[in-house]
Amino acid sequence: VARILELYVSVTGIILYGYLSSLEWSDSIEEVVYIRRIPYVNIVLQRIIITMLASLSIIAAILAFAYTQGAEFSMMMLLAGCWISSLFLGMLAFTVSNLTRQLSTGYMVSFSYYLFEYMTKGRYTGDFYLFSLMKDRFYCKYNVLAVAIALMLISLIYIKRKS
Repeated sequence: VARILELYVSVTGIILYGYLSSLEWSDSIEEVVYIRRIPYVNIVLQRIIITMLASLSIIAAILAFAYTQGAEFSMMMLLAGCWISSLFLGMLAFTVSNLTRQLSTGYMVSFSYYLFEYMTKGRYTGDFYLFSLMKDRFYCKYNVLAVAIALMLISLIYIKRKS
């Protein structure tokens, strides 16, 4: 179950989080959004929270299905671990796409990191290994979570200063 979650389900973070701030980049919508009373950074933060809940729900549904099929595993460890991987990949795509204003660049960087981790199996990233659940090392997820939160803060600060 850990292998399925880490290799396949964690990629959903790239798809879910990557485009969150790019919705206003087209057709001069950005100008209208920046003059609202509610700061744009608050809107983006609300989108991130909703996407976090959606991502958690998707992973929980997959785990519930695996559990009903008779699989035995640590539900909370796999739920948290896969969610953190998904969040990290998504925040990487989100941050890069915000800084470059190119959604495709955010997707490419995030998928490239995913492939790098898959091919090197954590040889270069050590305690920041993205697929550590497959090696039964949950403590690495705390480091990955810290980096994901840092990426989110960088993006939100960038969006706040820009708007």
